[in-house]
Amino acid sequence: MIETNELLWPSNYQNLVMTNNPASAIPFYVHPFPRNALGEDLIESRYNVPLPYGLATGYQAQVDGIRIRHAITHFHRSQHFEKQNDERQVSLSFNLFGAYTIFQHGITYPVHGNQHNLIYTQGYQNTFVNHHLRGESFEISFAPEQFIEMTRDGNPTLQQFLDQMQEDRPVVLSQQSIPITLELSRAIRTIIHCNYQGQLRKLFLFSKCMEILVLTAESIDQFRRQASGFKLSAGDRERIHAARNYLIERYQDPPSLTELARRVGLNEYKLKRGFQAEYQTSAFALLAEYRLDRSREVLRNSPSSIAAIAYDLGFSSPQHFSAAFKKKFGVPPSRCRG
Repeated sequence: MIETNELLWPSNYQNLVMTNNPASAIPFYVHPFPRNALGEDLIESRYNVPLPYGLATGYQAQVDGIRIRHAITHFHRSQHFEKQNDERQVSLSFNLFGAYTIFQHGITYPVHGNQHNLIYTQGYQNTFVNHHLRGESFEISFAPEQFIEMTRDGNPTLQQFLDQMQEDRPVVLSQQSIPITLELSRAIRTIIHCNYQGQLRKLFLFSKCMEILVLTAESIDQFRRQASGFKLSAGDRERIHAARNYLIERYQDPPSLTELARRVGLNEYKLKRGFQAEYQTSAFALLAEYRLDRSREVLRNSPSSIAAIAYDLGFSSPQHFSAAFKKKFGVPPSRCRG
């Protein structure tokens, strides 16, 4: 059995310098999208593929030319991989969990969990190393011509991105990957957990992709505005990311704020302000959101009682869990059993 949440970085990881080692890199598995030979407006597939380095599972869909990919990889260990994509595409790229160091064109890019960006590529090839034994990502991609048509009347952030695309070179909207807001996280999870069927499912997936596109542009605008206010050093930002990961990994029995601050080497004031600046919410509001998202998966797949699930997820009582679940999702937990 593969442990999925182990952090491979040492406690002083912010001082760790990863070096590229392309000679030892092995190909990273990317599941191919299903062929749309019949011209269908919605095609979907799920996969579960054992690999020499772990296990790849995920969901993929194509709806009216838009591609959706949700991928989870369980790694046996940390190692170097090589990855290649020959397609021109615009991608809303979300790293939901896991940390990586990417090496491309002689530049090193650190990537943390719960971060996202908007990217235009004309094909790429890179190597990377994983720092967790579990990685989870979500991506919505468009053909460049389709994206331009959809966003030509968008907000200034999207207009800036389109202007750079016209120069016919790769574009990354934000030079620093930015935190995924709660609104974005909710929209992504509604796609992952969508129960609709038929034409309603197609309409729902398409509308959510459009919502996520708008929320992405808005979140980058918001991040840029906030960057002119409370500022975190690069080292403190790393510590905030580490605190978020530590909190999520221990969601069943989380540390106190004092313990969390001590764990990552920050005082409580900076931890609170840092969480608000990075994630637009408090540490424990983020934890509560994660628990509720996690509860939907557990309810569908676990035979345990709702009370047992509530306690296992760290809720103080089944009543508290049921009330929070209904407030967030509009239905009681019993309606989401598998």
